[in-house]
Amino acid sequence: MIHKTPWLGYLNLAFAQTVIGVNAVIGKYLADKVPLFTFICSRFFIGSVILLVAFKLSKADIIVKPTKAPKLSKTEWRWLVAQALTGGLLFNFLFFEGLCFTTASSAGIIASTLPAMIAICAWFFLKESLSTRKILAIGFAIMGIGIINLDNSSVSALGAVAEQGSFLGDGLILLAMFPEALFSIFGRLLGKRVQPLASAAIVTTICFLSTLPFGVYDLLTQVDYGLSPFNIGLIVLSGASTVIFYYCCNKGLAVVEAGISAVFGSLFPVSATILAWLFLDERLSWYDFTGMIVILISIVIGAELRRVGRNKLGSIEDVRP
Repeated sequence: MIHKTPWLGYLNLAFAQTVIGVNAVIGKYLADKVPLFTFICSRFFIGSVILLVAFKLSKADIIVKPTKAPKLSKTEWRWLVAQALTGGLLFNFLFFEGLCFTTASSAGIIASTLPAMIAICAWFFLKESLSTRKILAIGFAIMGIGIINLDNSSVSALGAVAEQGSFLGDGLILLAMFPEALFSIFGRLLGKRVQPLASAAIVTTICFLSTLPFGVYDLLTQVDYGLSPFNIGLIVLSGASTVIFYYCCNKGLAVVEAGISAVFGSLFPVSATILAWLFLDERLSWYDFTGMIVILISIVIGAELRRVGRNKLGSIEDVRP
């Protein structure tokens, strides 16, 4: 029997995790300019509007057909809400609040725990096995991101050394990795039941509604919202990248095991490092280049590439290391 490697799923997960780097850099830039929930709520509002309109125009059903159950069960709705509250509300609050107190480089170091966190959660909640291949891939991913962050002084273009991350900021970033890992777990539990576009629209809408009370509080208590035309443009860009993330991530999780998807989480700090170098004047050293190569190796290992061979009877079979 031939087992196809889910290349499109891998591509979607890789693109989704790369896009998070865009949000990280934008969030770091806006950290001391725009109130936290003004930023988070605005980007979810933009994302939910785009996705709801796209879903409406697609005229697609929420459920992937053919299926035995024509409607989502209460449990499946709970998983969708759980996705929104973990990967949406909790992750964004903890991560962007952490960025207010720590550097982008320190955030990258902490984010290296995400692949291991997802794989461990997949083993605990989904009973997915931690094979030697997965453990090796996770090890390479963590090693690669560790190499990237060996030189953590992040010298700017003007030669000034950036402030080191604080204990509070690093702690918040670490806590943010747990709800982000659970986002992948709940997405995998939904499997192929929900259309990726529908799932992304539902999750972002719930994210917007859950952050709305905090956004309103910001509006009532803040004097300066920092909403210059340039900052508004960045928030719109962040909202658009949110659309890409939730759509591509759910599309990838429908065909890729959560344990394998953990490896692609290592692309987040890589993209954040490159974008921080381009737009925040952070230095990109040989440590970074070396670490990125190691991370690419981890993805090749973790993607579970399948060789097609023939058994003794001459039929094609799947050959896995």
